[in-house]
Amino acid sequence: MGRRARPNYFCKRSSKVLHISESTVKFHINNILSKMGVSDRTQPAISALKRGIVSL
Repeated sequence: MGRRARPNYFCKRSSKVLHISESTVKFHINNILSKMGVSDRTQPAISALKRGIVSL
């Protein structure tokens, strides 16, 4: 399994780059997802595809 496919890779990497804790990254991600009305990180991408904001 690749590094990026591992759970929490994004949070770990982001926390190191931003010099903040992993829990702070997770907190902010959860707040953003909540404001978007979605429950996981896949749903914003699906929504963007359906709305034509991004394409494959």
